[in-house]
Amino acid sequence: MADITSPAMMEVNPDTLRMPHPVGDGNGQLVQAIKPLPVKGSTITRLIPIPGVLAAAQYAANDQVGQGITIPDVARFAGGGGIIESVVLFETTTQQIAADLFLFDENLPVGDIAADNAAASVTDNTMRNTCIGAIPISSYFPTGVNAIGVARGVGLAFQCRDNENSLYALLVTRGAPTYGVGGLTLKVVILQD
Repeated sequence: MADITSPAMMEVNPDTLRMPHPVGDGNGQLVQAIKPLPVKGSTITRLIPIPGVLAAAQYAANDQVGQGITIPDVARFAGGGGIIESVVLFETTTQQIAADLFLFDENLPVGDIAADNAAASVTDNTMRNTCIGAIPISSYFPTGVNAIGVARGVGLAFQCRDNENSLYALLVTRGAPTYGVGGLTLKVVILQD
């Protein structure tokens, strides 16, 4: 008979949160099956209108869209963390232009926030010390009058600063859309421990 490995000693695949688990096939033979592992914690969703999107005008690639974004109460306590699971960008037009959401663990200094529809310009120091990552939004799903851009399965882990339980963001376009005033809303889904 072949050696049997205890499920507790088998390797966990972090990409699927599943692990191989030996089970019988009904004929006395062991086979490998997949058994889901329980996930503790909760999911929170934040819906944030993108502030500062001004009168309808065409953007250029790498322009900042709107102003700095605060994503409030993403951790249970100051200095807490979580995992960003998905991001949805709601637009009241059907522009469907790729954008990147840059995330920071500290509120951006005034000098790092460009005007709406101006070239994004975060300093090297801010990017190096406070940026926790960027999420590309490029898959769009339109209706006849609006659209959503979706980034699924992001899996970006974060830890807030000791005195913070919020994250901060900038939206940067990769094309030349024309958005309406108040025409963008961001939805962020976060897994908390």
